[in-house]
Amino acid sequence: MNKILKKLFKFLIFILLLIIVFIQGLIHFANKNDFSKQTQYVLVLGARANKGNLSKTLQERLKTATTYLKEHKNSKAILCGGTEKGDKFSQSYYMKEYLLKENIEKERLITEDKSKNTFENIKFALFKMDKKPTEVMIITSSYHIFRAKLILYRFGVLGYCVGAKVPKNIILKSYIRETLAVIKTYIFDRPTKEEIKKLYEK
Repeated sequence: MNKILKKLFKFLIFILLLIIVFIQGLIHFANKNDFSKQTQYVLVLGARANKGNLSKTLQERLKTATTYLKEHKNSKAILCGGTEKGDKFSQSYYMKEYLLKENIEKERLITEDKSKNTFENIKFALFKMDKKPTEVMIITSSYHIFRAKLILYRFGVLGYCVGAKVPKNIILKSYIRETLAVIKTYIFDRPTKEEIKKLYEK
């Protein structure tokens, strides 16, 4: 009996490692730099804002967004991120303040301030648009792109991307956490039929 349990345990470990390698492959190959592509809307996904003391992750995403928006003058940015516990302002508020200081025009910046996670970032951002888009640009950390594209695909939208640098001190932590997040998104993060219908009616 013990031999059977050991074999079963080894088999489960092997399957788990295969899943991790597969997900990391998806994350790696989804990260294509589409900087030259211009879309009407750019989704800049949020990260910790810490009451205005922006995390390095969010700073890198905003640096990338600044470069892209200065190059593509006709694109509008939807800044995604709700209010963190203990703060009266949203992530998107701080993101907008950052981009205004970088001389990005106010009329090009749209804030989405209700979301609490990546799925909500994208869902609420899509409903901020004048009409359902066929494609959008995503600006987020490089490890985050596959999951964002997957969520957009489920809404029937093609996602292009420009990946922001990942701070060196959190690379390992970020990729481990993202592996678990991809599994969670694959199982749970799906728009309802009503949400799809409402989006197509825009």
